[in-house]
Amino acid sequence: MLETAGYVMPTADLALANETTPPGNSLWTLQKVRENGDISPLLKWINASRSKAPDKKLLLSSECLMQPEWPTLFQEIAAHTDIQLIYYVRRQDELLLSAWRQWGLKRGLSLDNFLARRLKSQQPNFLEIVNAWIEKTAIKNPHVRFIQAPFLTGKGVIEDFSTLLGLETENLVQVDNQNISVDARLALFLNKHADLFSSVHDEEIFTLLRAQGTTEPEVRLQFNTSQFDRIQEVFEPLNQALLKAHQPEHEGTPVIDGQSARLGDIGETSNHAQQLAFITERLNAATNPRHPKLLQLQQILEQDYGVDNA
Repeated sequence: MLETAGYVMPTADLALANETTPPGNSLWTLQKVRENGDISPLLKWINASRSKAPDKKLLLSSECLMQPEWPTLFQEIAAHTDIQLIYYVRRQDELLLSAWRQWGLKRGLSLDNFLARRLKSQQPNFLEIVNAWIEKTAIKNPHVRFIQAPFLTGKGVIEDFSTLLGLETENLVQVDNQNISVDARLALFLNKHADLFSSVHDEEIFTLLRAQGTTEPEVRLQFNTSQFDRIQEVFEPLNQALLKAHQPEHEGTPVIDGQSARLGDIGETSNHAQQLAFITERLNAATNPRHPKLLQLQQILEQDYGVDNA
């Protein structure tokens, strides 16, 4: 639909898309651009796209574009290109749970320690990064929205985004959640054994232990009430400042809303015996029990916890 409406998107490696190489997720290529501080691969795609389709608009989408280095890197592009910023953000309690599961867990940081660090630094600070884009690239009227019903047009992000671009929304189909959750018992146990991860991008142990064909509900990772209250105290004033600046009609509407929050006692107080029983069950049910990572996990269970029936 975007292509039909006159938008050009890059391939995963920031090349021109065509029938055999369609547009893709350029996250890793953009990460390299950011790490090298060299915007030339992006400029190459922009110039090639303009040469081929001078009347079309270019669309670049990636979560990594909100890292603090990007506004400065985009100054060269902004000098000769009009830029519009469209930024969808998650409420911080949900975002911090996901960030810990992706980064802190695999570094051996407990959920509470990870949270304490983020609260001290007041990160993520959405208003700060939006202001940096405005200051560095002269963006006007950025479209900034929390990913929650009160702040979006229509049924969700897809309809809000399509409405912003003036696209047809009548036949849009909402996409099911594609993120596969990790059971809290598994996450909290593996957090104590971060050497099972080769890097913060390593998801192999989760895949190996994921239940196949079971109807057993996953135990969802949650903050306890104390952790949630600390998040709300630090971040809600920043959220209201963001609303005041970019969606003033919704100023005063709670973003970190306790009534819709996922709260429980599964955090650092999770029962250790339940974790061991769950890990053992998953290990016994694994389809590839001789995988090196699973053998390493079995050794940990035997040596550190005396579990010899895995």
